Amino acid sequence: MKLTGNEDLRVQKTVEAIRTTYEQLLMERGTGRITVTELCEIARINKKTFYRYYSSLEELAAELQQEAVDEYLDRIRDLRIPEDVPEITSTFFHYLEEKGPLMQAITTQPRFDSMQQPMEEDVMGQHDGSSADDPLRRTMVTFVTSATMGVYRDWVAHGRDLPLDTVIAATTELLTKGTDAFMHARGRR
Repeated sequence: MKLTGNEDLRVQKTVEAIRTTYEQLLMERGTGRITVTELCEIARINKKTFYRYYSSLEELAAELQQEAVDEYLDRIRDLRIPEDVPEITSTFFHYLEEKGPLMQAITTQPRFDSMQQPMEEDVMGQHDGSSADDPLRRTMVTFVTSATMGVYRDWVAHGRDLPLDTVIAATTELLTKGTDAFMHARGRR
């Protein structure tokens, strides 16, 4: 249940307890290893209360995923590849760093692939919408989004061994030079 802030305080606290407990269990166990019964015991609510707000754990997961995607897409809505690669790259890295451990885990750990895949597809669709009839542009969009995700995953896997601004600058330079050369070779820009 997406909260608007107009709900009764008890409803807000209950939904927040459900969501917080689910996020904690996701971090501990990953997807597929959580039951409604267990979530309710830890959140200190009964199952009937859970089902008042969510029809299933899948609905709860989908809501959390959609909120994360919508928030990120709001930040990049007016940005385009290749023109805005520096801002897109910076926004991506900063967004994941400020969202915290769960979003970072969903983005980087294979145990969250079932959650990460639909989110990635939504983001790709944002950048790829205007390139359905242009296979070369679609290829470029795929390259930029995949490379950015790959660099982020590698950076996290290696313990964030570079300062955030350094990894953003390096990623931006590599992507910008690559897309500029790609566009230049095709007489576009």
